[in-house]
Amino acid sequence: MRKLGLVLLILALVVPACGPFGAAPTPTLVPSQLADTGMQQAALKAVQNYARQSSYEYKNPSFNLVGQDGAKAVVHATADFQTRKGFPYEQYDALVNLKNMGGTWSAEPVQEFSKLEWEGDLQRGPVTLKSPAGFSVNIPAGWSGYVAPQSELIDSNICGTGPTSVKATPIFVAIPAGYSAANVPVAVRGFQQCPRAPGLSTILQQLQKTRDSDKTLKFNRLELTSIAGQTALVAEVTDQSGSLLHDYYFFQNGRQLEFLMQAYPGQDISQAQGVLNSIKFQ
Repeated sequence: MRKLGLVLLILALVVPACGPFGAAPTPTLVPSQLADTGMQQAALKAVQNYARQSSYEYKNPSFNLVGQDGAKAVVHATADFQTRKGFPYEQYDALVNLKNMGGTWSAEPVQEFSKLEWEGDLQRGPVTLKSPAGFSVNIPAGWSGYVAPQSELIDSNICGTGPTSVKATPIFVAIPAGYSAANVPVAVRGFQQCPRAPGLSTILQQLQKTRDSDKTLKFNRLELTSIAGQTALVAEVTDQSGSLLHDYYFFQNGRQLEFLMQAYPGQDISQAQGVLNSIKFQ
């Protein structure tokens, strides 16, 4: 399974500095097992092999099925690793690719586990978060979210106006609980873009050029509309793997804001869409 960055090809032409954004370490979750015993054994073996090859001690392995297509499956694995003797155990996660041959599941070797941490003060849902950028958003149960404080926002006078945004400041994230930034299968993120465009029509023209020039991206929707009482530009895009990007642009309090939902192929995006639909501007 490929990373969420697939559909960020479109953003690279609009916001070159749009990078991953996250929040604080997620609380320890109750270990879970896969319903399919064969899958469970194969995924556990992948964790054990990684720990042995890395000379790590491990405990509390946990597995959840991310997606399955016939004889192929992707499992999200978490485990507590002790990376050095005498050091505390810390949570890590990875996506494990499984395949079924002759009725037996086996796992591809895991190249890397990522530390289960984010950069800000992550809050578990259900909770309503209020951003000093002028919006509120609902985080559902089973998800976690973060909004940046006033000190991390850029004043509209400093940001200025220009034809192309060159900096994207992370201001919001919502993710299913228990995933690292590297392996989360669906996420909703928010950014302040600087310099801001003269108007939504300028951004629309940039995206139209991307649509016309990059045939690896399929634009299912690209239009100006009204969302939460605000005029917005909406772009809904899929790439060749089936990964999704729903991209929304607004102007609020003199700032250019972008909210985007990214999802792996085959993911249930209903809760992520619910997060986007819950955004209210003040």
